Amino acid sequence: MRWAKDEPIETRWPTLKAFYEGLKRTLHAHGISSLTTGGNACIVYGLAQMTKDCDIIIPVEKAEEVLQILAKTTLRGNLCHFTLKYGGPLHSRWLNGGWRSHTFFGPLNKPLARVDFFVKPPQVTALRHDENPHYLSRDGVARMKKPDGQKIGLLQTCWGPKWSSEAILPESYT
Repeated sequence: MRWAKDEPIETRWPTLKAFYEGLKRTLHAHGISSLTTGGNACIVYGLAQMTKDCDIIIPVEKAEEVLQILAKTTLRGNLCHFTLKYGGPLHSRWLNGGWRSHTFFGPLNKPLARVDFFVKPPQVTALRHDENPHYLSRDGVARMKKPDGQKIGLLQTCWGPKWSSEAILPESYT
């Protein structure tokens, strides 16, 4: 089963959401304590209804294990591909340098899903979570999403009293 060439993401979202959730479960089942951020976190926090990709923060020492998992993961029979156009390899040397590793699943000319991995989210000083231990905190997501020099007051206003959290990630992130 394939999506029509011009099928809008709205009709694909349930499949993409299930794929992203399954990938996150697989990472955690293999002992990789990742945090999801970006659009997927905005969905969990009620600020968006869907997203075009999945952004995952991983411990740098788990990069090789993530590669092994991706080599066995498919979406509708399509393997994982890496693109270096806007990022670096999924390797500790690059990840430690602040690079993201961009992957996609699907034909080379028509990606079906995109997943980005990184270890050092921009503008985030502490990797923490709120009530959902698999997602970066609201504060962290807001800091990543804000343009340099912008205040995060709008998101703070939207999230109200749930803005900050004292939940701390496992020691592997510190």
